[in-house]
Amino acid sequence: FATCFLLIAMPPALYLQFEDRAERYVMIKGLIAIVSVVSSVILIVVLRRGVMGWVEAMLVSQVFGCFLFLANGPRTTVRPRLAIAKSLLRFGLPMVPAVLSLFVLLQANRYFLERFEGLAAVGVYTVGFTLGSALAVAVGAFRIGSASVG
Repeated sequence: FATCFLLIAMPPALYLQFEDRAERYVMIKGLIAIVSVVSSVILIVVLRRGVMGWVEAMLVSQVFGCFLFLANGPRTTVRPRLAIAKSLLRFGLPMVPAVLSLFVLLQANRYFLERFEGLAAVGVYTVGFTLGSALAVAVGAFRIGSASVG
């Protein structure tokens, strides 16, 4: 379900990027990161929900982000066009194996950590990974901003 909300939020997120509204995009991504970290800490560390807490925290942050991006997205109605859909499908279909591989790579580390160290280590690792991802968004914003200035 979290992935579904992520995919629903993608078009309005891209809209913000393409319309030169980078400040709003970074602000929303920062809020999502904060919600992700807080919900991860609460569900994994405080409530000791382990992997299930990590899944629930991911769902909470994706739902939150989806609503934020939809609220800040374009105000026009979307009409599907078959020709454009076919073109996009032809262009995007070869990327599916790459995205699935990336998903496996990003999730496999948790499986091995759980197998060798236990669920508690996975919880701590996930909180650190989420915090690191949040910091990567902030650093990426400064990097992109400095590249456009120079």
